[in-house]
Amino acid sequence: MAMSKRCKKHITGFQRRLVIFSIGLFAFNPAAIAQITPDTTLGNEGSRVIRNVRIRDLESDRIDGGARRGANLFHSFEQFDVSEERGAYFTNPSGVRNIFSRVTGGNRSEILGQLGVIQAGSDSILGNANLFFMNPNGILFGRNSRLDVGGSFIGTTANAIQFGEDSFSANNPTVPSPLLTVNPSALLFNQITAQATDGIESRGFLSVPTDQSLLLVGGAAGPNLASRGVVISNSAVQAPNGQIEIVGFSGLGNLGLNYTNTVPYLGAFPQAAARSDVAVENSTLDVSGMEGGIIRIDAENLRLVASTLLSSPSQGNFSTEMPTFVQLDANQRLEIIKSEIGNLLLSNLSGGSSISIRAGSLAVRDSRLETSNLGAGRAGDITLLIRGEALIDGATTRLRAAASGNGDAGDIQIRARSLQVINAARLTTSTFGQGNAGNITATIAENLALEGSGPNRRGGGLFSSVERGANGNGGNIRVQARSLSVQGGAGILTRNNDGEGRAGNITLEINGTASFDGTSTDSNPIPSGVSSEVTDDASGDGGNITIWTGSLLVTNGAQLSTTTSGQGNAGRLVILARDRVIFDGINSNQAGSGAFTGINQLGAGKAGNLRISANALFVINGAQLSSGSLGRGNAGNVVISTGDRVVVRNGGTIFSNLGTRAVGRGGDVWITTGVLEISDGSQLRTDTFGRGPAGNVVIRAQDLVVLNGLTQEFSSSIFTIAAPVADGSGGNVEITTPLLRILNNSVINTSTANANRAGDIVISADVIQLVNGAQLVTTTLGDGRAGTIDLTADTVLLSGRNPAFRSRSSQARQDIIQDDGRSGLFASTGEDSSGNGGNITVNTIFLELDNGARISARSQGSGIAGNINVDANGMIVIADSDITTSAANSSGGSINLTSERIRLRGDGDIRTEVASDVGNGGDITLTADSVVAFDDSDILAFAGNQGGDITFNTPAGFFAGGRQAVAASSTANLDQNNQVNINADGRVAGTIALPDVSFIENSLSALTETAINTDQLLANSCIARTQQGGTFLITGTGGLPAAPGNDAASTYPTGEVRTIPTEAETDSNWQPGDPIVEPQGVYRLPDGRWVMSRECTNRRTQSEY
Repeated sequence: MAMSKRCKKHITGFQRRLVIFSIGLFAFNPAAIAQITPDTTLGNEGSRVIRNVRIRDLESDRIDGGARRGANLFHSFEQFDVSEERGAYFTNPSGVRNIFSRVTGGNRSEILGQLGVIQAGSDSILGNANLFFMNPNGILFGRNSRLDVGGSFIGTTANAIQFGEDSFSANNPTVPSPLLTVNPSALLFNQITAQATDGIESRGFLSVPTDQSLLLVGGAAGPNLASRGVVISNSAVQAPNGQIEIVGFSGLGNLGLNYTNTVPYLGAFPQAAARSDVAVENSTLDVSGMEGGIIRIDAENLRLVASTLLSSPSQGNFSTEMPTFVQLDANQRLEIIKSEIGNLLLSNLSGGSSISIRAGSLAVRDSRLETSNLGAGRAGDITLLIRGEALIDGATTRLRAAASGNGDAGDIQIRARSLQVINAARLTTSTFGQGNAGNITATIAENLALEGSGPNRRGGGLFSSVERGANGNGGNIRVQARSLSVQGGAGILTRNNDGEGRAGNITLEINGTASFDGTSTDSNPIPSGVSSEVTDDASGDGGNITIWTGSLLVTNGAQLSTTTSGQGNAGRLVILARDRVIFDGINSNQAGSGAFTGINQLGAGKAGNLRISANALFVINGAQLSSGSLGRGNAGNVVISTGDRVVVRNGGTIFSNLGTRAVGRGGDVWITTGVLEISDGSQLRTDTFGRGPAGNVVIRAQDLVVLNGLTQEFSSSIFTIAAPVADGSGGNVEITTPLLRILNNSVINTSTANANRAGDIVISADVIQLVNGAQLVTTTLGDGRAGTIDLTADTVLLSGRNPAFRSRSSQARQDIIQDDGRSGLFASTGEDSSGNGGNITVNTIFLELDNGARISARSQGSGIAGNINVDANGMIVIADSDITTSAANSSGGSINLTSERIRLRGDGDIRTEVASDVGNGGDITLTADSVVAFDDSDILAFAGNQGGDITFNTPAGFFAGGRQAVAASSTANLDQNNQVNINADGRVAGTIALPDVSFIENSLSALTETAINTDQLLANSCIARTQQGGTFLITGTGGLPAAPGNDAASTYPTGEVRTIPTEAETDSNWQPGDPIVEPQGVYRLPDGRWVMSRECTNRRTQSEY
């Protein structure tokens, strides 16, 4: 250290001793002063150090000399250190483009001051040569260190620098070959002698001029030095518009060098070479500039903590082919913690800056990775290629590709074995300008997990949006994984957020199970799920959602949805599952898990269809599937197709609706399945409360449809409603299945409360069963007519009642409800209605009503009651049940029953009734081979005006104890009198046309009660009839016990016979082996005996006798 004479004059004895002591300390700490010692390996061309030269206003050492080979200049040192507040500058002779410096000693270099290149002959102008600084033992840049170069800088712990077939080596130093005139081609590691003992560490400010490179390549190779690769700590590293490359290299190998003009950059990392760790802590790496630049880090393990990496092109109106990106490559683990990696495109470049990350595993915590543009160019992509696990963690963590100018945003692409995006972390693409948002693609070999939400209802997950003021389309989101788990308010979302453009599509391809569970934990919870939406002030269509999966679980209030509140259509929602789809449960606000498509109140467009295809579907415990419109536009259809079954249980609902302000058409609900089960208060429904018709419910079940049970509020039901405030008709219910079972207070209902018609109920089945208070109901409470009920089945069974049931008014009002809880078919009108009642038509082979069941067409308003028409090819049985029409203020409906046999038993009634004198009573027409009524059965047609006509189109009508009743004030006066009543009373009585059965009544005789020996019933010959006609009549008291001495009646059919032919007229008797001839009936012989035989034919065979 030099001192001025003036300083020396003022030194006291104590001070002199202190100075001497301090000099002694410096002598034992070589790093405290500039310690640059050339070696002798270059001979006469050795480096020369000119000390204590003031260069660029800093006390420095200037390094002259060196071995020049063409445009390359070589220096060699035993030791090279620079102390704080001092500089060391290499002289840059004219024509030299590259300066190479090697350290051949055993110590690392400590650059604590300033290291630079100065133009020859100047103390202020920087030289433009690239500076290569090589020390295999390590390099330290201290906290006050700086680079001051006019070209690029390459700091490395390589053993040698390769030039074609030759090299410039630090471990085997020789005089550079005359051939070393070309640009260097590679950095060599451990090619000649010992491994490096230390890495590269920077704590200072390292920078190179615009368009240049700053390369740090090195690292320890020993097993105890694996972490000593390259450490950037509390440092700033800058290469405006250039390149920063940091590589941790360990072991054997070489790393290629390439050039753009005279600017060097590193080649690809060799696959077989080992790497060292790299850490960047509390530091900034910045290549921002006119065109942007490149940041590249290669390591075994890479750790970024509280650091910023910037690669941002700035303003300009030009195009370049120069790539700009941040590339991070870790062979093992890569951690990004509380850091920012950003590429902001400010110019009109043709291509934006990208972020590329490759690693064995990745953890990003409380960090931001962002590419964006403010100009006309496309923003860069974000690409994560992870061989193992990837973790994106924290509410402040965001991977974002955005467009704020006239160009498109970049894409986000992730490949990993597994991916977790948790604690409200987000991956987003968006547009704020005149470009499109980018796509998000996640390809995950195993599980993708999205979890958690942050403050202000900010859920984590995958998002793409068109933001306010933007004019462009949203990006698509595509996920491929073995399994998917979304919970805690996280989601996958595309949105047009008050911009102009289409929201992106969402496609999930999940080989195993896709699970969406629960909501966020705040007071206004966000459901976990998948959504595409168009907000209030937006213009454009929503995106479609398609989910391909093995199984799908949506539980505890999670939701899948496509909606629009703006000017555009909502997207489709399609679920395709090989196995099961389950929607289960509600959230803390009682909102159900579900899948929804819809138009919200301010929206104008069409709601998308909701389509589910699976082996089995379960909508249970308050879950919902729906498509609706609350604005201007049609609701979508809900279309379900399953191979096995659809189960809607415990308050589950599948529906389509039009809201009170909606203008459009309601959507249909279509279900195709093997088995449909609706139980425990669950519902299938369509309704309209707005201007437009409700949709239809259409069910095709290959095996069974069953409705069963109720809750305190709701029956298990299928219904369509046209509400009082609506201007539209109700929808139809159509069911096709082999077996329809409606049990225990369940109901199928269509209704209208306005001027439009209610929907029809059309059912086609082999067997229809309504048991224990189950009902089919169609009604009108307004001016529109009720719908029709049309059943086609082989067998229709209506049975039972449930008097305790009183709770259907919440869905259909009490006007529709039968207060006595009967099973049955009901077409009715309300008290204040003016619409006509609906007709009931049953086409069947066998119809049975028992135990209080009822078929009823009733009008309580001014409209006409509907008709009841039953056509049964086999039998109609009415046992302790009713078929009835009634009207309070209008004409009653008619009842037409056609069958081979009609049977009334117990209190089985057929009735038409008009309470007032406004209209005529309904007619009753029974057409059958026989009509038999027993016990307290009644056939009545009452009216306050003219009673209805009762017509029997039958050759045989039997009415046990029956009588044509006298005038009565109501049907109640004829009930419970233990006899059959036939009445058509009114102010003007109706006509009763009974069958003429006098020929039977006058020929009745009592049957003998004597038992017949059945052994004598079989005849050994056929029966030949006589020409004389005759009759045989049986009458009796049915099931009363036989009195002593009476003949017993046979239950077999009877026929007329003649005398058995003589033996001469017969052939031989039947022999074993002859055909067996079965009897055709029971015949009475002239002597009064009864035998079983068959009639003789004209051509007799041996077997006939």
